[in-house]
Amino acid sequence: MMNSFRTRAAICAAGAAVVAALTAGTAIAGADAKDDAFNAAMQKAGWPAAKTPDGYTQLGRDICDDMAKGTTQDQIVKTFMDLEAANGDLKAAGINVTDPMVTAMVSAAKQTYCP
Repeated sequence: MMNSFRTRAAICAAGAAVVAALTAGTAIAGADAKDDAFNAAMQKAGWPAAKTPDGYTQLGRDICDDMAKGTTQDQIVKTFMDLEAANGDLKAAGINVTDPMVTAMVSAAKQTYCP
């Protein structure tokens, strides 16, 4: 069972973060090569393109932080899917989240941001 408040908060906010990334009107400079790679991996996994360079990057960093504290990839995926099933934030935004999408997101975060 996942004990990290940060992961829970990040996952609970994921729907809002995804919606914000998709609807932000003005691009904000600041993404680097790692961020670009992570956002590209998200798109490849089926996530909609983010409208800002920062896109999904904070979520990716939070996932990596929690993995460094011992939270497993499977725990993050399960919690994300359970919370989406309960809240439906992403579905309400027109995003049909699947297990493979979330697994790819966590794998991309691990590969991109984890030491």
